[in-house]
Amino acid sequence: MLRKLGVLAVGSALALALAAAAVAAGPPTLTGESFAQGGGSADVPCAARGGSATLTFSGPATGPYPGTYTERLTVTYDPTGVATETAAFTIYSGDTTVTGTKTLSAAAYCLGELGRDYTSTFTGTYSARIVGPSGAFHDEGTTGGFFSTPFGIHEDFVSTLTEPTSLGPTSTDQCKHGGWQSFGTFRNQGDCVSYVATNGKNAPG
Repeated sequence: MLRKLGVLAVGSALALALAAAAVAAGPPTLTGESFAQGGGSADVPCAARGGSATLTFSGPATGPYPGTYTERLTVTYDPTGVATETAAFTIYSGDTTVTGTKTLSAAAYCLGELGRDYTSTFTGTYSARIVGPSGAFHDEGTTGGFFSTPFGIHEDFVSTLTEPTSLGPTSTDQCKHGGWQSFGTFRNQGDCVSYVATNGKNAPG
């Protein structure tokens, strides 16, 4: 009887350890994420010198976060015609949403008789927030690709992190069933719930 109880105890401990490990597993980085060709449009005529324009793109996203994306990209030209670009993007992947910003170095040109079409190759950096069942996380890295209007965009991501860093829970459900342990900063479930209830004002620990 004692032996059976010992076996059960070991089995229960192993099950709890595996469950904790599953809870602790965070989301992947954006390495391998790719934005495929999607429709693009510019909101103002192309301004080659001393002007700017905002372009919007949307389409399929593939990689660790498959789904769809939207991106709003602003092209700004200095008086000499040199372009810089900034962007904000969102990836919708099942129950996970990724939002981020980019700062890009670009070679952008105006095309078309009407001056409303653009083409560009770019490289730069991104900062992203990943929110899903395992909580909120930060990722960052490099990005590069090309776009043209009205044809679309292609872009690839490479993270500079080995794994995203936790930003803390976004709901009390993420604190339950040992979930508070996955964030590595809370003393217990109540500590985690208090953090969520106060929007982070009650610091962990």
